[in-house]
Amino acid sequence: MVSVRLSDNSTIPRLSLKGLEQVLVITRREPASVPIAWAIPRLSDKELLFVFDESERAELEALEGHLLEMALSELKLKEDASVSETLLGKKKRSAAAQTKAAAQKVKSSIGKKSSLAPESNDS
Repeated sequence: MVSVRLSDNSTIPRLSLKGLEQVLVITRREPASVPIAWAIPRLSDKELLFVFDESERAELEALEGHLLEMALSELKLKEDASVSETLLGKKKRSAAAQTKAAAQKVKSSIGKKSSLAPESNDS
């Protein structure tokens, strides 16, 4: 679920969110959780501030059809742009993946001559 609250520049003090299972009221300090499908058509609303969490990445990456078109339009993105990267940033590599990449780098450098070691003249 996406967190939504009134933006700091909002011209209204509170807003009742309708079209959900229950009516929710948000203010600048009191957010509410809403489904991604409710948030997408409202992304460009300057009265609202949405906060997406990494847990929504898979759902954002799975957007298709009308909802994807709407997200691209609301965010003013080109058709080939990534909605999830725009809202969440590039996916961070896990610590395990970083450790594995570092280990592979070390393995690949083993056996290579060091540029600091003097060359031997075995002639």
